[in-house]
Amino acid sequence: MKCLICEHEAKALESGGPGLALRCRECGSYQVDERLLARLRLSGEILDEQQARTRLHFRRAGHQGLPLLDAADADLLQPRPLIHDWIRDISSC
Repeated sequence: MKCLICEHEAKALESGGPGLALRCRECGSYQVDERLLARLRLSGEILDEQQARTRLHFRRAGHQGLPLLDAADADLLQPRPLIHDWIRDISSC
């Protein structure tokens, strides 16, 4: 899966299990696993993978990476921010 920010290949986090995030090898940003996208689609929250990729808002959560995510996480369903928002979010980390 390609990174949404820098378009390099993302790799799975080693603390993984099904539905966990991926982390970009180049810029370190978090992406969402294909299995999570499928779960969101089945739950009716998201219609297709492209819509999910553009709407999911990824976050950092401690040194172990991201926790299991599900459709109940309302903060993950924000519209995709503009590039200025990405820069501000990355700068705040």
